[in-house]
Amino acid sequence: MEVKTIPTPAGRPTIQSYGPEGFRISGMFYARPVFVFAGGVVAWHAATPIGVDAFAAALERRGDFDLLLIGCGEGRDGCPPELALGLREQGLHCEIMGTGAACRTYNLLTAEGRRVAAALLPPR
Repeated sequence: MEVKTIPTPAGRPTIQSYGPEGFRISGMFYARPVFVFAGGVVAWHAATPIGVDAFAAALERRGDFDLLLIGCGEGRDGCPPELALGLREQGLHCEIMGTGAACRTYNLLTAEGRRVAAALLPPR
């Protein structure tokens, strides 16, 4: 699915499309779950359901963003309810939503100059 792209600050990744096959981000295709940070895209080795331990890359960079958007495929099916609480206890403020909503929200907040990151699972 195509994602509306909005002009973003120079050097910030932009999510262009997503689908069961993966993500197109700033012209590159990623055929796996990914973290999207201001400095680039990192492979995310996550299986569903997701636990706090799957967010090591985000925890290492938690000072680089204020909000982590978690796209859990179709809706919130891949994310257990206690995940947000566990991540908050580790110092991450997060919002859990479907992958499409996370992609759109990431682009919008990035265009506004907000310090945001995303953890994205392909929708199945």
